[in-house]
Amino acid sequence: MRFVKITLQLLILSSLLLGCRKDIPKPETNISILPIDYVDAAANTPVSVLEDERDRTFFVRHHVRNGNLYIECMISGISFRSNHTGNKGKMILFIDGKKTKEISSAAFIVKGLNPGTHKVKLEIVKINNQPYDLTKEFYATIP
Repeated sequence: MRFVKITLQLLILSSLLLGCRKDIPKPETNISILPIDYVDAAANTPVSVLEDERDRTFFVRHHVRNGNLYIECMISGISFRSNHTGNKGKMILFIDGKKTKEISSAAFIVKGLNPGTHKVKLEIVKINNQPYDLTKEFYATIP
């Protein structure tokens, strides 16, 4: 009888463990700063916000920690994922007026900025570089 109980418990436990192994993707609206992309830059960057057009919204959060600029973007109606069937796009990063990098993630870290104030501009464009008219500008001060 004890053997049957142990076997039954092991069967239930193994089915629970094996049943929870599905690879469920994280939602794009997850709000957390992740070190997804590495960008080297050596310039100063300021900050200002421009309003978006149409029904799309574009929000940017940023902070400086340990000399690195952490940027998180929330964009409605546009995805950076290549397997997405709707509106796809990418972000162009400008530091102090110079195009620095094309980015395909909503959260990233800019490393290597010189101490001082830098102007950062983020522009959302379609995959073929056609504008979505979504732009944000802000200033970031690196100590």
